[in-house]
Amino acid sequence: MASKFGIPPNGAEIRKMVAERLIVARQEDGAKVTVDWRGEKRYLNVISMPVGMLYFNPDTHRIRAQRTLDPERNKTLEEYPWSEDAQAYLRALLASKPSNPNQIDPEFTALVDELRQFGQLEPGIITPDGILVDGNTRCAALRELGQPNIQVAVLPDDTAWSDIHAVELAL
Repeated sequence: MASKFGIPPNGAEIRKMVAERLIVARQEDGAKVTVDWRGEKRYLNVISMPVGMLYFNPDTHRIRAQRTLDPERNKTLEEYPWSEDAQAYLRALLASKPSNPNQIDPEFTALVDELRQFGQLEPGIITPDGILVDGNTRCAALRELGQPNIQVAVLPDDTAWSDIHAVELAL
């Protein structure tokens, strides 16, 4: 998956784990998520992944405009998107109000409460390399709750950044 962001440092390890879990999910004919994929409907298998292993998407539409509010941290995000500092910045933006990143978003707090009470009801979507396409905020909330795993559907092996953007916008 070529892009200006490259592949996360643990991408190969994640890809291996994803492939192993997808084999089991297909054998069990488990849950699936439907997405628009290159002009067609595609049914993606859902697997469980460790929340701490996945990466927040540095180019998600949800926070793209907010990133630039802190030029120093945005520069780190541009140069080292998979670093702990960049990922911590993304996590902070996901939990903050879009209109004021210095305040916790009440919607994030409500999501944390909902997940605490009911658990995860809808799976997220990841690339085979462990980049969150859908479910970035859900993953941040699950991490806050100390949950070890997140349910995610997995995009095909040949996923490009243009596919990530298309899937994200279609959702």
